[in-house]
Amino acid sequence: MRRSGAGFRARSSQSLVVVEMRVVVDLSRCEGYAQCAFLAPDAFRMHGEEALMYDSNPDDAQRDRILRAAAACPVQAILVDRLEGRDAPTEASPS
Repeated sequence: MRRSGAGFRARSSQSLVVVEMRVVVDLSRCEGYAQCAFLAPDAFRMHGEEALMYDSNPDDAQRDRILRAAAACPVQAILVDRLEGRDAPTEASPS
């Protein structure tokens, strides 16, 4: 699956703080209903009828779909966390 380091960027006075998303699926709880694969196909997919494959660090553009997929999971097997990432330097703005 495609992984990206892109995340939500919150502006601070000196740099941008990159906030990344982490997805964890309790595979022992997952029963293969595939609601997540239907709602967020770029992050979740079924391999066969029962094995779920997922992107544990999806890019922020998928955030809404992933949150909907986690909420729709009938057994609540999907956990989505926000991770405070690294500081990214900002360009000097002209005064």
